[in-house]
Amino acid sequence: MTSMLDPLVEQFSIILNSPVLSPNPDDWSMQMEVLKCLLQLIQNFPRLPEAKISAVLGPLWQTFVSSFKVYHLSIIQASENADNVGYDSDGSERSLESFEIQLFELWTTIVGNSMLAKVIAGNIKELAYYTISFQQITEEQVQNWSRDANQYVADEDDVTYSCRVSGSLLLEEIVTAYEDYGIDAILEASQVCFRESRELKQAGSADWWRLHEASLFALGSLSEHLCEAQDSGYNVRDLLEQMVTDIVGTGVHQYPFLHARAFSVVAKFSSLISKGICEQYLCNAAHAIASDVPPPVKVGACRALAELLPESNQSSMPNNIMGILSSLVDLLRQASDETLHLVLETLQSAIKSGGEQSTSIEPVISPIILDVWAQHIADPFISIDAVEVLEAIKNAPGCLEPLVSRILPTIGTILSKSKIQPDGLVAGSLDLLTMILKNAPAAVVKAVFDTCFTSTIQIVLESDDHGEMQNATECLAAFISGGRQELLVWGGEQGSTLKMLLSAASRLLDPELESSVSLFVGSYILQLILHLPSHLSPHIPELIAAIVRRMQTS
Repeated sequence: MTSMLDPLVEQFSIILNSPVLSPNPDDWSMQMEVLKCLLQLIQNFPRLPEAKISAVLGPLWQTFVSSFKVYHLSIIQASENADNVGYDSDGSERSLESFEIQLFELWTTIVGNSMLAKVIAGNIKELAYYTISFQQITEEQVQNWSRDANQYVADEDDVTYSCRVSGSLLLEEIVTAYEDYGIDAILEASQVCFRESRELKQAGSADWWRLHEASLFALGSLSEHLCEAQDSGYNVRDLLEQMVTDIVGTGVHQYPFLHARAFSVVAKFSSLISKGICEQYLCNAAHAIASDVPPPVKVGACRALAELLPESNQSSMPNNIMGILSSLVDLLRQASDETLHLVLETLQSAIKSGGEQSTSIEPVISPIILDVWAQHIADPFISIDAVEVLEAIKNAPGCLEPLVSRILPTIGTILSKSKIQPDGLVAGSLDLLTMILKNAPAAVVKAVFDTCFTSTIQIVLESDDHGEMQNATECLAAFISGGRQELLVWGGEQGSTLKMLLSAASRLLDPELESSVSLFVGSYILQLILHLPSHLSPHIPELIAAIVRRMQTS
């Protein structure tokens, strides 16, 4: 095997020694194939003699460095024509971006190989430096994200196909492989990039902010490792504080993505960064969501508020939490898709942090959140977010009773006419009801019981929808947990409530039903046993027999 490699590695070295000079795929297609071959060799033959692969590392570095120069001009700055995107015979994209991603995958594999990692250990700082440089926001991303805030949020949250994400994976692998030495290298590389961005700014370059933002992005992607490193004696704090304070005073409209990144980084490193800087950014975020600033800045501000508000105390919070809540409600009216998820998350944090101040905005917030919930009932992510916001309102001082009074009439009507409702609305209503019942005082549980208990029982007995039956089962368990013995009295006619509860248990334990329908029946029966033991004891033999039959068929 090793003898076969010699001529192959020699040819690989010759091909990779040719610098990448153009974004045109025809000019580097052979290099691309070599990268793929090397990746397969290292992945499938990790014990190959390191000398064989080491011979090609120098030419590989030459390809990496030369391709960055082309990538910087044609993709990051878009000052050269880069509309050279095609597809090979396998349907894979042929573009300079895909070429760089292939390079990153190969470097990540090399760093992850214990033998090869030793060979390149002396060049890790340079590798980290170029990786961060590759992570600069491209002109295409600036255009796309400026037009579409949803795309910006989605690309920030998802592991998308880009140099930014591939670079983060490589930096993560460097920390894993080299530990403290790797962290040192990345911190030094970040400092160099930050210093270069300041030099570019002083020289009057319009693109100085990209390298600054990329440095923050790289550090943010390693926030967990770097927070631990600070505890181990590394001075991560000073570098971060210098990088975020340097942004204060620069134009929000001129550099929206830099300001957005600063908000995000302060949120991620709030445990490291000084309280004074966190408070400053908290105030700046509150101001940003209420101001006419570019959407990316508002996205970053929301991220900062979502993280910083729960950690702040009343004295360090902005004086007017009502202003934050009002601004978020305004944003909610404009939000959609990905931004809607972010605003709901931020609103939840603001309500939890607002304490008694949240009470006066309940009449404003609740109807809007209920409307969002109803409109997105088919989207589990948004509807769950909306329910969590409503739960935060419920737990705010003085908000439970008015919220229940607002919700109950509509939910009662939906459940009583469950068979004619749109898909998902009944299951969602039951989920909302369960949230209201949890840890609620007896008076609230009784109000919900009077309006919705019988309908919930009927859904368990008659519905064929798995989601409805699962949520109805959870809701009944919450009724029992909240009402306990009093539940049996609320039903009026003696024994009628217990009879309904047992009928529901019987249906859920029916061996003919699919097992997923009875997902929460165990919790339901446990609540019966815990809270109604004396009333349930005569029926225990029947219940046990039904449980055994159900288990035999599942």
